[in-house]
Amino acid sequence: MLRAVILPSGQQQVLDDVPAYSIAVTDLQALDDTTLATRLASIRHTESHRVSDPGTWPLFDCQLLQLPGQKGRLLLRIDALIMDAGSIFLLFAELMERYQHPDKTWLPLTFTFRDYLLAIPDDHPARLRDQTYWLDRLDNLPPAPQLPRLSLSSEEPPRFVRRTLSL
Repeated sequence: MLRAVILPSGQQQVLDDVPAYSIAVTDLQALDDTTLATRLASIRHTESHRVSDPGTWPLFDCQLLQLPGQKGRLLLRIDALIMDAGSIFLLFAELMERYQHPDKTWLPLTFTFRDYLLAIPDDHPARLRDQTYWLDRLDNLPPAPQLPRLSLSSEEPPRFVRRTLSL
């Protein structure tokens, strides 16, 4: 899905070929603690509110911030159109595995989710059972929630806010 874009029709397209991706590197090693904290907050604010064009690859962004003391911070922004939380955890697990074992040989993927779906025949008992289950429930499913909508013509881009609550 890291090679996916969203077509105007709303369909996903996994691109066969994409250019090599370069990770941007920002050197913050010479900054004092106060300036560093301000700069990191500014970068976080900017990156957490960035919205990708769904039809243009990539729908993710990766940056390395070089910090004082030979430390680094990897920023990874992934559009929720291409990955859900479970997939992101799988990606992080693979990134950690590749980081810890740089000499390991990784075999290329030989199939996609689409291939998996197409491999299941239309008359497969599990497919028919699942289809019957959902079709039988259609009339009893609650309607979609009425969510607020933003005007896409607005000059101000959408902003995301993190909210937390502890009980």
